[in-house]
Amino acid sequence: MPREKRNYKLIKEQAHSMWRDGEKDLSVIASMYRVSPRTIEKWRREDNWVDAEVTEAQLKQKLDKVMMEASIKAFEDYTENPTDKEKQSLVFLIKHFQKQLSPAKELNNYILMFCEQVVDYFIQQGMDQERELFQANLHGLAEYLRTRNNG
Repeated sequence: MPREKRNYKLIKEQAHSMWRDGEKDLSVIASMYRVSPRTIEKWRREDNWVDAEVTEAQLKQKLDKVMMEASIKAFEDYTENPTDKEKQSLVFLIKHFQKQLSPAKELNNYILMFCEQVVDYFIQQGMDQERELFQANLHGLAEYLRTRNNG
């Protein structure tokens, strides 16, 4: 029987994404992507996921702060002169940008949680063939939903 061809680069990126989204149990990540926990540990160590997580959190915090400051300044300017079309456009643009970022990220977290619960259900029901089929297609589904939800 020929060995299944797998895209380990994609699996590695998705495993890292799962780690960033809060799943710190390497055996859970490993079972989700059908690799060994040692492989996940090796990737975590080689790519220094812990430090990358801190850096991403710091960048997100900085972005949130800059967005908040820009929003405050734009709203202050807008309240001083609400008829100014440029100020109206800026306020609209900032609101749109904030809306665009927020729901997609939240939706992706719910989708991930749902997929994990589907796998748990299959395990509890002893539905190994269905679980394997679901997990075999999960990577493609996750990538499709991530791309679609993030525009």
